Amino acid sequence: MVGPRRPARLLSPALTRVLSAEEEVGELLAQFLDALPSFGAGLVRRSRNRAETAEVVAAFGPTGSERDARRIPLDSRDGIVGELLLWAPGLPAPTGRAPTGAARGYRLDDEDGVHGSVRDSVHGRDSVHGNVHGGVHDGVHDSAHGDVHDDVHDGAHDDVEERIQLVARWMALALGGAHLRRAEERRIGMLSFLAEASDLLAGSLDTERSLALLARLPVPRLARWCTVHLLRDDGAIKLAAVGHVDEAAAGALSAWAGDPAGTLVAHVRAALTDTVRVATVDGAPTVIAAMCARRRVLGVLTLGRAAGNSFEADEIELLTDLARRAAFTVDNARLFRQQVEVTGELQAGLLPPELPRIDGIELGSSYRSARAGLEVGGDFFDLVPDPDGGWTIIIGDVCGKGAEAANVTGVARAVLRLLAGQRHNLPDIMMDLNRALRDTTSYPNPAGQGRFCTLAAAQLRPPGEPGPPSEPGLPADEPGLPDEPGRSGGPGPSGARGPAGPARPGARSDARTAERVMSICMAGHPLPVLLRADGTAVFVAQPGTLLGVLDDEDAIFPEVRVSLRAGDALVLYTDGVVEARRGRELFGEERLLATLRGCAGMSAKGIAERLRAAAERFAGGRLRDDVAVLAARIPT
Repeated sequence: MVGPRRPARLLSPALTRVLSAEEEVGELLAQFLDALPSFGAGLVRRSRNRAETAEVVAAFGPTGSERDARRIPLDSRDGIVGELLLWAPGLPAPTGRAPTGAARGYRLDDEDGVHGSVRDSVHGRDSVHGNVHGGVHDGVHDSAHGDVHDDVHDGAHDDVEERIQLVARWMALALGGAHLRRAEERRIGMLSFLAEASDLLAGSLDTERSLALLARLPVPRLARWCTVHLLRDDGAIKLAAVGHVDEAAAGALSAWAGDPAGTLVAHVRAALTDTVRVATVDGAPTVIAAMCARRRVLGVLTLGRAAGNSFEADEIELLTDLARRAAFTVDNARLFRQQVEVTGELQAGLLPPELPRIDGIELGSSYRSARAGLEVGGDFFDLVPDPDGGWTIIIGDVCGKGAEAANVTGVARAVLRLLAGQRHNLPDIMMDLNRALRDTTSYPNPAGQGRFCTLAAAQLRPPGEPGPPSEPGLPADEPGLPDEPGRSGGPGPSGARGPAGPARPGARSDARTAERVMSICMAGHPLPVLLRADGTAVFVAQPGTLLGVLDDEDAIFPEVRVSLRAGDALVLYTDGVVEARRGRELFGEERLLATLRGCAGMSAKGIAERLRAAAERFAGGRLRDDVAVLAARIPT
């Protein structure tokens, strides 16, 4: 009598850990058929979700017609994952009886049964040839010659059936686990694709560049070709970008996708009211996803594949999510473009469209916004004609950014233009402007901060006119020429302030017929610099109080006068120049003076550009505040 036998251990756990699922199935099939040489051949096929075809995972021996093969389904917990086909002319026909002995009742989830015996015991190839060949094959061989009793025949038959079922379950377990791993890898790959696509799309606020990138991202990973159509304000459909696996076919794709009477545009129009549609366009499976953002349809993303290669459900969901993310990118780019346009228009209104032409004076300016296109800067400058033929040059800096800065700047410029056109006394103009700003800023802005600004004003008097009297203590006939630093108005370049008075009446010579007098009045603004023709650079004027902060009795706006001759220049600037930062180090006043000393002999435009570029270069191109420079020079 032959008692029940324990199933053979075909693979060791150490080996299964280094094999892939496909390699494990192939090794199982090879060792199974090698242990039972009476079996002719075997083949393992894996079911596939896409289409109805199956994939051959492993094959061993000369396979014959499938009609002559025995089919054993590979049934895992997730369903049928494939089938095992065996060609064995000497294989006994299945009786339908359950295996006897210890093999009865084995389950894949029974750790004490088949799974445990296969996974937890370590036996190599010798065990296969020993246990299987010596037990099963001998039993089959003996039964084929009729040399054993019927119960031995039945036991051998049950043993063969048990081993077939064991191998089938093991293969199903391997392929089922591989299916789960592939599904997880596929899901992770899709999430990675979405994350990468989102980063790339969010990295640009240029609409055309974003759309061109969007059309190429899914190709060839998810589709053979991709098109992006935008919905214009007038309701028309516009082809914005295309992508194709074959670059040479991109032109033909553009012509086909952009044809208003073509089939694709018709499908695109029909998809404007849907989130996603799956259709067949000219025989090719196509996914058409609407790009919706903020309850508005911006366009349509269309992807197509070759005929017979349809999209799966998770791929359609992925493309829908991609279209949604792309819609927000396009919408953000559109909003940014509108903001840039509005900001540019507001900023242009704070600066003169072009500098005026003034006889005997050369003007130059340079301006750089710290956040170009994003916010309206608080820096401004202007030139206002006086009623007596002179000019008033103003440069200022408003506290804050954006709309609040534009509001205060607009008030300051309007009041200055009105007052400068009626009178020529700078301290009185400053006092009236201070009163006007204080009245308009009596209510704090939404951030809870008051509104104020700094200002520097230089009044250029007509040729031959000495200009208004200076502040008390600095009479117009103060001894000392204005081109002698340190003689008047405080110390020189080392921290002191420069000249503060014109030449005495009658002191002018023929060599100074081009001399022009400028009255300078400050209101909390950085002091301007007088650059002489010989390269001497000194600060001029005296500090004053901020505008829009103090009452009339507390506000002080001192006025001084300087005289410019041929080759001299007065340079006005905003605090963004001296406060340009490199780490913890500021550009500062000493670098300012050193830079301007190297500008001797340059034009007014060259001086302004050189100073602005020096501050920007010092900051490594990352300005934290707006920079404005205005230079007035007497040409040689």
